Amino acid sequence: MPDLIITDGAVSPTSIRNLDLIVWASERIGLPLGMTGATPNRAVARDALKAKNITVAEESDMVVPGAGVKLRWLAPLEGSNLLQ
Repeated sequence: MPDLIITDGAVSPTSIRNLDLIVWASERIGLPLGMTGATPNRAVARDALKAKNITVAEESDMVVPGAGVKLRWLAPLEGSNLLQ
């Protein structure tokens, strides 16, 4: 899954296509998402996904090079405790 780059408190314009692809795939696959990145970057990515009705089920605090957020599919049981 593509990374999202966060700049100036928003999804970078260069990552908008990645965001659209993540949303498109999430709507079709139906698996929960996991996200890794620094806390402020995860908050921006989570809000951007939530605005598109995509819920992140698990988050991990780890700095991703380049102010990025990494997303991954989770097994269905891993996503049983959805974050709100």
